[in-house]
Amino acid sequence: MGRLIYAISLIALFVAATLATWPQVAHLHTVFPFAQLVSVRGAGIATAAVLIVVVLLLAIVIRPARGFLSGLVVVLVLYCVANTAVLATRGTGSDSLTPDTDNTLTVAAWNTLGDAVPAEKIAAFATANGVDVLSLPETTQTRAHLVAAQILAAGGPAMTVHSVSNLASSPIHSTSLLLATSLGDYSVTHALGDTTLLPSLVAVPDGDATRPTFVAVHTTPPVSTHMGDWRDDLGWVERLCDQPNVILAGDFNATVDHFPADLGCSDAAQFTGAAALGTWSTSVPSLLGAPIDHVLYSSSWRAVGVSITTDNDEAGSDHRPLTTRLTPAR
Repeated sequence: MGRLIYAISLIALFVAATLATWPQVAHLHTVFPFAQLVSVRGAGIATAAVLIVVVLLLAIVIRPARGFLSGLVVVLVLYCVANTAVLATRGTGSDSLTPDTDNTLTVAAWNTLGDAVPAEKIAAFATANGVDVLSLPETTQTRAHLVAAQILAAGGPAMTVHSVSNLASSPIHSTSLLLATSLGDYSVTHALGDTTLLPSLVAVPDGDATRPTFVAVHTTPPVSTHMGDWRDDLGWVERLCDQPNVILAGDFNATVDHFPADLGCSDAAQFTGAAALGTWSTSVPSLLGAPIDHVLYSSSWRAVGVSITTDNDEAGSDHRPLTTRLTPAR
């Protein structure tokens, strides 16, 4: 009877480990708690590695349970190997960003934690990377104008500021989008919808439909009480990706595991081999974090470089900025 219980337990643990590794197989990738577990593969590997050591020590001490504990080690090792393979496939990128040229569009995203990052830090980051499009979730209109002014003062491009807020008393309920004036005139539209709890921003070109639509994204976090809102927000992102010429940047609170396989956009980090690097949280190394900040783009564009660095981990935000170089696809 004891062996049967051990066998059933090991099978259950194997199934759980499989679903934590690839919940898409059972369409659970947007269901609590699998949505959360799959977001932090690196941390999962580290945790499983510690458990392997603990279980091996227990197997030495508890002789009657040695068979079960050995089986548990096998499950944990398989979990580590599978997730390591996924991260290796997605890649850790390179230390340097592709050089900026006249043919590239540089798009960056940085959740600033409710104006926690000083304007000069944001401006310095944008200027150093030659940013043309800067998506700033949790950044107020006032802070965004300061950033634009400091970019210009530092020799960067003139930037037009677009901002939205759905709760004036809370900076985290603001999203700003800075666009280089060289991109032409843009207006904010509500015709394409919005995210549910935290505001996003859609900017469409004035008078020239051949230019891209830019979207500053901030979806609802996938906490247990708001999973429905989060799924609705991802559905909104999916619908926007059906647009023929669109670029989305910001805090998606989702990894590429949560996007549908037939998403109409490409993920810049995944395309360039940097999708294993976590952008949240700055309190842990990149490989242990969750890659939840993205630049997505339609087929009119192609990513040629992505940078996710730890240079600004002490700037004040819990997110790392992500910088992408795009070129026209044709």
